[in-house]
Parts: sequence; structure tokens; C-alpha cells
Amino acid sequence: MIQVSSVTKRNDFFTVVNCVDRYITYLTTQEPEILYDYLDEAYRKEKEITKENILNKMETLDDYYKFRAKEMYVTKLSDNLEQYFVYGILTLEATEETEEKIEFYLSVKMDKQNNTFSVIPNQYIQDGKIVEK
Repeated sequence: MIQVSSVTKRNDFFTVVNCVDRYITYLTTQEPEILYDYLDEAYRKEKEITKENILNKMETLDDYYKFRAKEMYVTKLSDNLEQYFVYGILTLEATEETEEKIEFYLSVKMDKQNNTFSVIPNQYIQDGKIVEK
């Protein structure tokens, strides 16, 4: 079982949301090299994702969405590495009267010493266990 806690530091929360926003932008623009670089290395290996096949293996977005984080948890992996589990809503304003809302789950690994991050799509924490959503 993984020990997680709610993210309470505003700076950490907004830094992770910024990472998620950047990732969502490249899901929309469908730029394979940037998406590939954002994905966690272990995830790429497990799913056999390459720069050549990434757009076939990933669910991309056809329109621009706004992301709103609803829940965020963190676990410490090492002195410099933390993993954030994020749940939020993607909103596309289709018309002035209706909005399309999509639940969005992912985890972000943040290396604070090197100021880098990587993304694992569809991953969340549930009852202390990592699950795919």
C-alpha cells in the first residue's frame, strides 16, 4: 500500500496543474516528439510507445479543453522525486448553453532537483493502490 497525502502546498498544487495543462496542450496539438518526452520512461516501455506510434497508442484530444483539478495526492518516491495523483475535469465549451465535461486522471512524477516532470496517463490512487482509470 502506498502512503499518500493530500497536496496542501499551493505552490506544489499549481506547479502540477501547470504540468497537466502543458500535457493537455500537446494532446490537442498532437505533437508526437513532445508528447513522447512528457511520458514517463517506464510507462513508455511498458506500453511499447515510440515516437513513431505514439499517436496511435495515446488518446489525443480534438479540441481545446480547460483543465480544473478536483483532487490531488502526493507520495514521496525518494529525496528528490515525488509522484502526484491528479483527478480533474476537462471542459469544452461547445455552445454557450451546454458544456462537455470529461473526467481526467493522471499522475505526474516531479524531480525537484532537476526541475523535470513526466506524466503517466490514466493513473490514479484508490484505497492506497495505484489503479488505471
